[in-house]
Amino acid sequence: MQTGFNFQQVIVLPAIYPTMNYEHLFERNPNPCWVYNVDTLRFLAVNTAAILKYGYEREEFLSKTIVEIRPDDDQYALLERLKTLDPNGINSEVWRHQTKAGDIFYVRILSQELVFADQKARLITAIDVDNKIRIEQRNIEQSHQLQEHKQQLELLQDSLRLEKQNLAALINNTTDIVWSVNQHFVLICCNHNYVSFIKTWCGTDAKAGDHTSDYGTDVEQIKQWESFYKRALDGELWMGSTSKLNSLYPLTIHISLLTHDFTL
Repeated sequence: MQTGFNFQQVIVLPAIYPTMNYEHLFERNPNPCWVYNVDTLRFLAVNTAAILKYGYEREEFLSKTIVEIRPDDDQYALLERLKTLDPNGINSEVWRHQTKAGDIFYVRILSQELVFADQKARLITAIDVDNKIRIEQRNIEQSHQLQEHKQQLELLQDSLRLEKQNLAALINNTTDIVWSVNQHFVLICCNHNYVSFIKTWCGTDAKAGDHTSDYGTDVEQIKQWESFYKRALDGELWMGSTSKLNSLYPLTIHISLLTHDFTL
C-alpha cells in the first residue's frame, strides 16, 4: 500500500517550479491535502493537516474513497460532478465534507489532475470556509425573514387602511356625531358631523391626534367630558345628556369601550 507521497512520480507542477520540494510543500501545507485515484476514487496519499482535520489515521484514510468523507446527501452530486471536471485546469468549488466524528463543514476544494505512482490521479487542497459560508447563509436567511416580515407588514397596513376606509364610510353614513378617543383623551378618529360640531362649537378644526381638552376653554366641561371617557375606558356602557354642560348644543350621548385600534 502506498503510504507516502513520492513526488518524483508526479507529473505537473515541476515544469512551473522546477526547484521546489513538493513533498515538503504537500506534507507541511496547513490545509488538508490529498491525492486520489481518478478511476477508483481511493485516497493515494494524505498530509498531516488532513489527518488532524478529518480524524482518520493515515491507514484509515488510504482504505477509503473520497465519497466517504462526504455527507450522504452530497454523494450523488459529487459523482455527477466528477464526470465534468476540467482535466487540464484547476477546479475550484465549495462542498460539504464530513469528519470521522460526523461533523459537517464547508470547504473550498482546489483540484488538479496529475500522475501519481503511474496512476491517473488528482491533487486536492481543501480550504476550510465553514465560518464564512455559514455567516453568508445566516445573512441570506435573515434577509429572507426581513423580506417576509416586510410583506406581512404591507399586507397588514393594506388591511388596516381598508378597515379604516370602511370605518370612515360607516361613521360618515349617519346623522349622528361619532368620535373615539384613547386612554389619554386624544382623538383617534371622528366623522364629518363631529368635525362640523366642533367647528361650530369652538371654532376649531378637529383632527386625529388632537387632545380633546383643546376643544373649548370651560374647565368644568372638559373635566366632565374626561369623566365620561374614563367611565367608558373602565368598561362601562352608558348613555346620558350634555344639556347641563352645554344648553346651546345639548347632546344625547352613548359611550362604550372599543378594544380595536383603528389607527394605522
